[in-house]
Amino acid sequence: MVQQHLVIMVKAPKAGRVKTRLAREIGSVAATSFYRRTCFTILHRLGPDPRWQTHLAISPDSELNNPFWQHIQSTNSHVKRSPQGEGDLGKRMQNQFNNLTTCRKKLSPSRQPAHIEKGPVLIIGTDIPAITPNHIAAAFKKLRQKSAILGPSGDGGYWLVGQNTIPKPLNLFQNIRWSTEHTFKDTMRNLPASSWAVTETLSDVDSKAEYQAFHHLSRTVIPPRQIRELTVREYK
Repeated sequence: MVQQHLVIMVKAPKAGRVKTRLAREIGSVAATSFYRRTCFTILHRLGPDPRWQTHLAISPDSELNNPFWQHIQSTNSHVKRSPQGEGDLGKRMQNQFNNLTTCRKKLSPSRQPAHIEKGPVLIIGTDIPAITPNHIAAAFKKLRQKSAILGPSGDGGYWLVGQNTIPKPLNLFQNIRWSTEHTFKDTMRNLPASSWAVTETLSDVDSKAEYQAFHHLSRTVIPPRQIRELTVREYK
């Protein structure tokens, strides 16, 4: 059977390591708290969906077993965790594409190899708390007829990148000017002609104005008790 894969790229939720641009405007404590809430929100909104297998790709690799991931994963036990690996963002995303498409077989309950077809892979981050299952389903649908897909964000980057990965993963991330207004266009230059799609544009949260517009969104899906726990508790 074909298995669709959704990879959520995350960082250990420690002050000074996440949402650094936002932290310069609203402070490290508020930015880290927001990051923890959006991680929780996105995982619990997208993780249970049976239409895809959800993976948490964690950076740095040494934080794979940080208690925070166990805490927010408590009701999503089927979500898989894996390290992002070394290198820049492009290298780490390419690792995810490669890791999910190189193994075509797994053992069946009878311990005999069972054939598993390669399936499409989407990668997202946690900067956009407005992502819904409908956005992901629409991207997978477009990807059925294309080799790759990008979801633009308002700052010149993108909130989603995906590959159909047949017959093999593409190398999309050469010569990319990351975290600039050129990131989307640089990546488009690596896409095969007429074999890619673009999905809906969404806005990320990297400034005080964006934070003020969106920070209540995650609170609508997280009970107040869990918000306090995620905000106050330290994950070392």
